[in-house]
Amino acid sequence: MHHAYFDFSNDSAFTGEASGSGFAAKFGLVYQAAPKLTLGAIYHSETSLGDLEADEATVVMGVNIDAGMAQGQAPSGQYIDVNMPVSGSIAVENFEWPAIWGVGLAYQAHERLLVAVDVRRIQWSGVMERFEMRFEADAGPQNGGFAGQVLEAVLLQKWEDQTVLALGAAYEVSEVLHLRAGFNRASNPVPESYLNALFPAIVEQHLTAGAGYKIGQSSQVDLGYQPRF
Repeated sequence: MHHAYFDFSNDSAFTGEASGSGFAAKFGLVYQAAPKLTLGAIYHSETSLGDLEADEATVVMGVNIDAGMAQGQAPSGQYIDVNMPVSGSIAVENFEWPAIWGVGLAYQAHERLLVAVDVRRIQWSGVMERFEMRFEADAGPQNGGFAGQVLEAVLLQKWEDQTVLALGAAYEVSEVLHLRAGFNRASNPVPESYLNALFPAIVEQHLTAGAGYKIGQSSQVDLGYQPRF
């Protein structure tokens, strides 16, 4: 076997084929410490989700196989590369969002300038120790000897907890136009030895810029930009 991959996607741009349900709690506190200074704190609990399940999934294996056996005949001694699909159902097990806590402050440095600082701690180590999937092949004859078989796939991750520092400022150019800028700096929670293509890389730092323009008393247009560097 050269390779194998799981396929349980669909045509939706908003939801995946695998779905589940669960809950989490989020608490926040805001305190006006002084006329120009506001303090805040937040806590987001670790989620409690059921397995993400898809009834229609496929494992495709790239194999080098005897040409005769690939056609259900006697071995021919000639080998060919073919993709062998196996249909079934899949479940992503114990996939949770981490607990997050944070503190921050906002300071009205000038009548037109607001400055904010946030620090968050994301507890990846509690949920990203390993990634687990369970595939159960359909019992139909199209799956041959794989029919009814169960495959447990485990991917070690061992992510570390992450600290995120965010700085931001908003400047009131006029009553209708506000300009904004921000900087985000984060530690990398992904150990180099466990980096893989299934999960996107963590951006350690980025800049943002934006503007807001009021249209009348009840509408506003906001724009944002995040350059790469």
